Parts: sequence; structure tokens; C-alpha cells
Amino acid sequence: MMRFVILSLIVFATTIANATTSNHSSYNDVRVKATCTCPDDYPLMDTNGYCYSCDYTEVINLANRDTCESICNGRNGTTKRVSVIFGCKLENCPKDMPLENTFGECLSCQYDAPVSDIKNCSLCPNREVQDGKCVISDCSDRPLLSYDGFCYPCSTKLAVETFRGECTTVCPNRRESGSWSNVTDGGVISGSNCGLR
Repeated sequence: MMRFVILSLIVFATTIANATTSNHSSYNDVRVKATCTCPDDYPLMDTNGYCYSCDYTEVINLANRDTCESICNGRNGTTKRVSVIFGCKLENCPKDMPLENTFGECLSCQYDAPVSDIKNCSLCPNREVQDGKCVISDCSDRPLLSYDGFCYPCSTKLAVETFRGECTTVCPNRRESGSWSNVTDGGVISGSNCGLR
């Protein structure tokens, strides 16, 4: 019985070793033989094999990081891109998307959340710098503004952290409850939680 178990284990181990070797070998053969190039108008290939144009507004995680600046160098009508630690991004965002988030993606002035890009905030008439972020300044359709720049409707079921006094002034159906404080580069800010009545 013991001899059968040992013999079975040897056969099993040999079968696994052969299967692993053959699968590994054929996988490498396919990878080596596979050639894929992107068309001229979409010259950047990401790590998943998708091709992008030089003026794509999001950061691209390239399969070959050297191609970022060599292909999209501003010459021959291409938009200039630069390599950053997390991928390849536009050097300058287009005029209709002047804001840049912390990842280097270009965003429009209508983007619904605060953005860390304060240098271009003045290019958006609907935004202002508040506590080191570029936030929407007019939330008329969603008048409840959180301390960190998000706009909410008065009907939201969320408790929203606002500056003191703003809660019930803009939303009579809500009430202030509890308080909060945060330490920022500019000092300590504080306010209250604004919840439904």
C-alpha cells in the first residue's frame, strides 16, 4: 500500500512538472512571437494592449515608458506628453479641461469634485480656491457645500461636514449636530455636522 502511495506521488509530481514546463514554454513562445503595433494616430500602447492618441486627457500606464516623450514630443503636430512616476500625462491640459488632478488627469471646470490644482483654478469662473483646493463656488442646484468643497442637495441623506452656520442657512430642512475640526496647512478649521431633521 505504501509503495502505491509513493509511486502515485511520483507520477503526480512528474505530470505537474511536465504540464507546467509545457504551458510555460508555449506561453513564452506566444509572447515572443506576438507583435502588435498601434496605428499612427493612436501611437501609445498601455500595459493592457490598448492604443491611445497623444492628446488623450488621462494618464496612460505605458507598456514601454520610453515612448511617452519620444513619440508625443510636440513635433509633427503631436501634443506634448511627459513621463511621471505613475505613467505618461499631457504636459499642458487643453483649454476646455484646464484643471489637473493629483494623478495628472485633465478635468473640465464642471468636474463635480474639488481638485488639488489651485494654479489653474482661476481659469474656471465657477470655481474658487478654498482650503488649498479648487472647489465649485456656485452650488445653486446643490446649495449645501461641505468644508472640503463638495456640493450636496438639501435632500441628501448623508451627514455633511459644513462650516458653522451654513447648514440651516442654506437648508432649512436640516440641523446642525455635533462638531468637527481638522488640522490643515493653514491651521485648524472647524464646523458642524449637518444632518436631516
